[in-house]
Amino acid sequence: MEELRKDQPEFISTGPQLRMNVKISGHPFGDAPLRLHLDNAQGRLLFGSGALEGPDLVLSTTYDIAWDLFLEQEPEGVMEAFMIGDIMLQGDVVKLIAAFARQDASAQTLDLMDKVVGVTDLNPEGP
Repeated sequence: MEELRKDQPEFISTGPQLRMNVKISGHPFGDAPLRLHLDNAQGRLLFGSGALEGPDLVLSTTYDIAWDLFLEQEPEGVMEAFMIGDIMLQGDVVKLIAAFARQDASAQTLDLMDKVVGVTDLNPEGP
């Protein structure tokens, strides 16, 4: 995560503002849920470990679904997971929909996703 943070000042966010905490269970890194956050309210994407104070939204899901949502960006699988209750949302869901409705991922966004995958110790094909 620290390796990715050094690039954050250059990562400009042009999408809707969203401050989101993410709680991930069923991951290979221990028994306690992973707690992460994403925040683009200051005009650049900030992400990291831990939770934000007063987020717009809290998303809780499993490791496999989080992988599909944030790294693979597989909308069909994510929608199915949401419909059967494998993704739990608390807070301003409209902001999440607005943020993920933008399908025009910039080269900068795609590069960041490649970097995230590159610093994981997992199979590049997913969890």
